[in-house]
Amino acid sequence: MVYASNGHIVEALRRRDGWIIEVIRDENLDSIRWLMYDFGIFHYSVEDMFTDVVVNLYRSVDRPGFFLNCDIHKYVMKIAREQIRYFKYRTWNEKKLETTGLKEAEHLGERPLYEEMFDMERLFDIVTRHISKLAQACKQIMTFILKGFSHKEIAQKMKMPQDDVRKKKWKCRENLLSSMNDDPEYCKIMSEDDQFKMETP
Repeated sequence: MVYASNGHIVEALRRRDGWIIEVIRDENLDSIRWLMYDFGIFHYSVEDMFTDVVVNLYRSVDRPGFFLNCDIHKYVMKIAREQIRYFKYRTWNEKKLETTGLKEAEHLGERPLYEEMFDMERLFDIVTRHISKLAQACKQIMTFILKGFSHKEIAQKMKMPQDDVRKKKWKCRENLLSSMNDDPEYCKIMSEDDQFKMETP
């Protein structure tokens, strides 16, 4: 959690202070990860996406007259959503240009675009299905994370201490991945193509 005024946060970002990026990373990385899953992006590193977000954050705060008029978490997630949408659009168009047809794709050793998109949708369906099987508290926490809520917002909604949300989140994620690893459909997708493999927390 960032315990600083918006003015101090902006100045720290302009100075490229390492501590502010570490705080932002701790607060936002999981939300960015689940937002990527929400958009069906399973083949791109969340760390690389976070780096892209930070680059755009620096560009924003470096603009003359920039003023941060909201919570830093919300602003970072706004940039993340824009970056993820752009990434999805760019990837779709690159694949569309590369994939000229089923025979050509097979000849190049690439999967046709419609097959890849279908697997992304299947994988997201598996994630959401297994979230629904978790205990009530875990189900709520993971659903909120998937929607991009911060730890503070989740704590407020669930009326529990923020530190408890952080601790419980890790256990919930372990339970989620354990449940998914027992799912034959999930294992089949993982065995077919490593690009969809989810990172272990």
